[in-house]
Amino acid sequence: MKAIFTSAPGAVSMGEGISGGKGLILEFLGTFFLVMTVLATINGKRGHAAGYLQPLSIGIAILVAHMFLVPLTGCGINPARSLATNIIEGKIGADFFAYILGPLLGSVVGGIIYEFIFDPHYGAGKYAAVGETNGEVNEMT
Repeated sequence: MKAIFTSAPGAVSMGEGISGGKGLILEFLGTFFLVMTVLATINGKRGHAAGYLQPLSIGIAILVAHMFLVPLTGCGINPARSLATNIIEGKIGADFFAYILGPLLGSVVGGIIYEFIFDPHYGAGKYAAVGETNGEVNEMT
């Protein structure tokens, strides 16, 4: 990749004045927001049929995360992408822990909060997901 580009595209680094701790919190919040959006969008108990708005809402969540985080942390809400590009670039600094721990903690906390706080509020939806009916596929009406 270095043979094609002068630097690795997508390498993340903290913005000016952003410490590792602040970066950890920002990456945590960006990933938390994305996980909550994905889980709310794909929840079959909400009674929404699959449609074109589900991927759109997830895409908008990613867009908003990037709009806020790119200037501050480079928006590394995916630890694998952050790690790969920074290894190629050779920029694994002292504050790189924020790009690994922030998204991992954000996704775990987002999943737990959604499962135990938001999900119980929905009854059995009109559109059951595959696997919720003993493996049978229900036709959506």
